Amino acid sequence: MSKQLEYRIACAICDYVAARYPQHVRDKRFFAIENGGHRNKVTAGRLKRAGVTPGVSDYCITTPCGPYSTLWLELKHEKGKLSPDQKTFLRSHRSDGQLAVCAYGYDEAKSIIDAWLMGDSLEVEFYARSDTKSQRNTALKERAEGAE
Repeated sequence: MSKQLEYRIACAICDYVAARYPQHVRDKRFFAIENGGHRNKVTAGRLKRAGVTPGVSDYCITTPCGPYSTLWLELKHEKGKLSPDQKTFLRSHRSDGQLAVCAYGYDEAKSIIDAWLMGDSLEVEFYARSDTKSQRNTALKERAEGAE
């Protein structure tokens, strides 16, 4: 069920970006990296040989934002968890002028994409500071309490 839910969220995100930011889709500055899914051993072996790498984020946005050249976005459903390879990818790409973030659910992914494409790198950095849903909830609560 969780993979189906992530698939539906991914489709909704792609529809949203295509409608709201068509130039980024047209110019190939927003794109998906099809790296997941279940495959038989032969197909998995062929893809690995061709360079498919476990853990690579689901989306990439190559439009610069603030000091960053690239956003890598991993999409999870609300109760999803990052794999060890995904955690390694996100951490290793938070350097060299790139930012890598995990979004939990449609609303969070939409907020991150909007912030990035509107030039609000500080908002995206906020999400990059917490990789797990529980860390994110704590950070959001603290931010809300600080605003009161």
